[in-house]
Amino acid sequence: MGIDYFPLPFRRDEPDRVVEHMQEMLRRADGRRWINIRPDLDADLMAALDRRPSVFSGRGPRIPTATWVPTSINRRGRRSPVRAGITHAQRHDAETKLSQANVMVPEGWEVEQDHPKRGLTFIVPDGDDPLTAVDFLVAASDALSGVIVDDDWVAIIAVR
Repeated sequence: MGIDYFPLPFRRDEPDRVVEHMQEMLRRADGRRWINIRPDLDADLMAALDRRPSVFSGRGPRIPTATWVPTSINRRGRRSPVRAGITHAQRHDAETKLSQANVMVPEGWEVEQDHPKRGLTFIVPDGDDPLTAVDFLVAASDALSGVIVDDDWVAIIAVR
């Protein structure tokens, strides 16, 4: 089974359509959908900047990608938590970098890992507003970015 991707451009201060998709994903809870959020950069610039680091490198990609994975209910009826994360170019301690940039982790979000290659990941509390997630993930991605980003972003909706 393949994965289909649907890009949804949005402006930092106008995330309403992205939030609507997130709310629908939470209602479905089918484990088949997630959203990646990244700066909406020119394709040529992306290709030049986003060369994957070597396997021996101590850092992730220069262009951050945030991922939000909604809760899902498995065949046994067990519910997984909402998760969010950001791959980034910081070598270590992304949490400190966020704090220095005055980007605060939302209340109740639990840091799952802060790893130079796998990124900064969180468990999001039940019932947390998806708008909080979009606002935080955009601000955190901006703060952790290895490039200058503006107000144009893209949410890439993935459906398995």
